[in-house]
Formats: sequence, structure tokens, C-alpha cells
Amino acid sequence: MNFKFTSILAITAIITFSAGCQKDETISSVNELSAVAEVSATGGAYTNIFEGKTDNGNGTYTYTWSMQNNTGSQNLSHWVMDLGTCVTIDDVVSAAQGADLNNMSAVEVLWQADPSLSNANLTGCNITVPVFKFGQGTPNATTKVYYSITISKNVGTADVTGYYKSGKITGCGSFIFTGLGCEIVEEVSYSYSQGFWFAKPQTVWPGDGTITLGNKVYTQAEGKAIWDSSNKKGLADSKAAFTQAAAIKLSAGLGLVKPSASVWADVAIVDAYLATLNKLTPTYLPTGNAAAKAAAGRISTWIQANHVDTTFGN
Repeated sequence: MNFKFTSILAITAIITFSAGCQKDETISSVNELSAVAEVSATGGAYTNIFEGKTDNGNGTYTYTWSMQNNTGSQNLSHWVMDLGTCVTIDDVVSAAQGADLNNMSAVEVLWQADPSLSNANLTGCNITVPVFKFGQGTPNATTKVYYSITISKNVGTADVTGYYKSGKITGCGSFIFTGLGCEIVEEVSYSYSQGFWFAKPQTVWPGDGTITLGNKVYTQAEGKAIWDSSNKKGLADSKAAFTQAAAIKLSAGLGLVKPSASVWADVAIVDAYLATLNKLTPTYLPTGNAAAKAAAGRISTWIQANHVDTTFGN
């Protein structure tokens, strides 16, 4: 059983750097689904931004940065990066660079020292450690250049060392930026079905025996009355949404559905819909909401894939 982290994250980490730059603040991102991390350093001619992370849906994840000459000083020739303490070159599937995110060029996947960083004629160029190299620099003081690495495991972010290379004016230097961290351990979630919570006479709702949906509190008796209402005219969207979302919330009350589970996005859709209605009753079950109906269907699919009985063979 598995579930995916979704899409590009809303994480922006900004670092301005130069040789000998002073790091001001670090806020580490732990939950990659919702955290907003900002790491900054002051001074220098270049700015590095962690643009975000994409779950490619095939077991690989792409991390993207940008570089920009923000002072109009000498342009960046290229930059290199450490992969951190938890990622190795064997984890790197591919890399790319370019000024257009939709039209980037492939970068050779190598882990080795960069001879140009050990040029004794340039200030600060005494760097001999193995690194991953992005060979494209900045063309001017206004254009961002993007760089991405795709790896075969899901990692968070961490403070990592990078090195920039310019020319005689700015030379070389190290900086700390938001790079690749350690692997994220996905919490495993399970759920009982709506039938378990509403149809089994011996089932007792956890906690105080109530749930809150759409900002209204429902007792077990009220929930069962909704469940037992007639479907002769077709299953109402509000009833389907209520019972499916209730199954998730009640299972969460037993600690089975973790906060990181993807199903909560659809529960939120149901919550928002039910908040626009009066409290549901067996005789008040509105229908005709396509978004709520679709969310209920996805919740049902998620429960089938993560059902307690199926998982544990009960």
C-alpha cells in the first residue's frame, strides 16, 4: 500500500551569498506537504532560490533551484553543489539546466572535483572536494537560470554547501543553500469503511461519540439516521460526502488516518461543501454538487486501497 505526495511544493528558500558570507537564519522543513522554509544569507552578487520539488509519480522526485546575478556585477560562470549527507550520486537519475523551465538541457551526472575551482589566480578558488557541477552561468543581471536534479528517493530539504565560480572580479566562494536532505518516511494510514461506522450495530464511535463536519456536530445516532435514510431517488451528494468523510474522521479518531494522508484534501472539500448547508437530517439531504460527489468517490477509492480489514486480513 502506498500513497503519493503531490505536485510542486510551496517552498521558497532564498539565499544571497559571496565568499565569506554570513548566514542569518535557518528554518528547517520537516513536513514537505505544507512547510514553507526560508534560509537566507547576506552579501554578494548572486542569489540562489530553491524553487520547489515535484513528485513525478514514478518513484522519482525533481528538485529545482535558480541562480541570478542580482547586482549587475560580474556574471556567474557556473556553480557546483554537495549532495548532502543522505543522497549519493547513485541516487541521481538525471539533471538539467536552462533559462526556460520548459526547455532545459541535460547535465552530465558526475561526482568529481571541478578543476576550475582550484585556480590559484582567482580569489577563493582553492576548492578541491568532489561536487556535482551545473555548467551554465548567468547571462545578465535580470535573467534567472534554472537547475534541477531528479533523484530516485523522496527527501526533504537541508542546509547544504555550494560553490560559485566567476572571474577575476568575484572569483570563487562557498555558500549555504537549501539543498537535498534525508529521506522522508511516509506515515502509513488505514481506515474503516462507512459500513463499519454506520451499519454495524456493535460499533461505538471513538472519543465523545461525535464528529464535526461542515462546522456542525453530529452524534452517532444522528449519523446512523442519515445512513439509514432512503436512497430510492438516488444517493444524494450530501449523504455520500457526509458518510465517506465521516469514515475518515472516525478512523482518525482511532489514530489510523495520519495527518499526512492524501485523503484529507478530499475531506476538506466535503467540509467546505457541508459548511454551506444546514445540518443534515434524514429529510434534508441536498444533492447536485459535482465537486462534493467527486470528492466522496475519491475518498471511497482511498478507503478501498487502505482498508483496515483488507490490510490486516480481518
